Amino acid sequence: MGSNEGTLGIVFDFVILMEKKVQLIIMILFVFFYACEKRTVITFPEIIMSEYDTLIQFDLKEMERSIPLIYAMNVIASDTIRLSNEVEYVKENYADYDHMEIDRTDSLKIIVNPISSFHSNLYGLTSVLPPLPMKIDEKEVDYDKRSYDFYSEMKRINYEMTPVFIYNVSNKNQALEKPIGGSLQLITEAKDEEGKWKPVDFSEQFRPLCRTGHQNYNLQSKRFIVAGVAKYQGNFKTQLRVKLKSFSKVFYSNGFEGNINKNQFNTAQVVADTEKRFSLSKKETRENKLKELFLE
Repeated sequence: MGSNEGTLGIVFDFVILMEKKVQLIIMILFVFFYACEKRTVITFPEIIMSEYDTLIQFDLKEMERSIPLIYAMNVIASDTIRLSNEVEYVKENYADYDHMEIDRTDSLKIIVNPISSFHSNLYGLTSVLPPLPMKIDEKEVDYDKRSYDFYSEMKRINYEMTPVFIYNVSNKNQALEKPIGGSLQLITEAKDEEGKWKPVDFSEQFRPLCRTGHQNYNLQSKRFIVAGVAKYQGNFKTQLRVKLKSFSKVFYSNGFEGNINKNQFNTAQVVADTEKRFSLSKKETRENKLKELFLE
């Protein structure tokens, strides 16, 4: 009799234990499915590639300056973006430098969607385009047409780019810093052979002479800024990510596969050129300037 009672007790304890495990599993499943239901699914605007005659790849032998481009601002997922690099000025896209709210929360999401084919021209970047052709003489009547044809041909030269979507997940507008003399403070990082994230290009920044007239971006709720960075080629396949800095806050994108050349990890020449260019004699000034290069 005592043996049967002991056996029944063990069975009873086992049943109670299994019931608790089942309850725990059900609770975990509930939390999981609830989390999945609440998860925000982000869809991207449709992108139509620009036409081209020549496609140039960024096969760099050393670290160079990042060239982030903005193609569209405050677009929604159902919009269609044509990659012309001619962003129309719309007042709602910008905020006055002296009269704006700066929200340093994590409401900005940086998403890289490395689709197989993505390219655009760099039309509008004076640092890339050569100057207009010279006039044959002062009386030349075909100069305007030659100039138009010249820039039309430049638009047909395309560069391989990686799409970057900056998304405002919050329910209110967010300010995004616009650097002087550029579009974004945006660079690309890659994992080296030891698995450490390191910059493979750098950001060149400029100081304003005064604060008059400067404006930053006003990214509206649930809207995108559609941008792009150079898609690098090389013999070193690794994980990449994009790093954005805005008002002293740093944001990172998701990781994605790509290629670079290992020499792009070498910062020595960039640092030396920067020190020479800005005469960085004071230690504090030197450190701050070098941090700017890599958005630290």
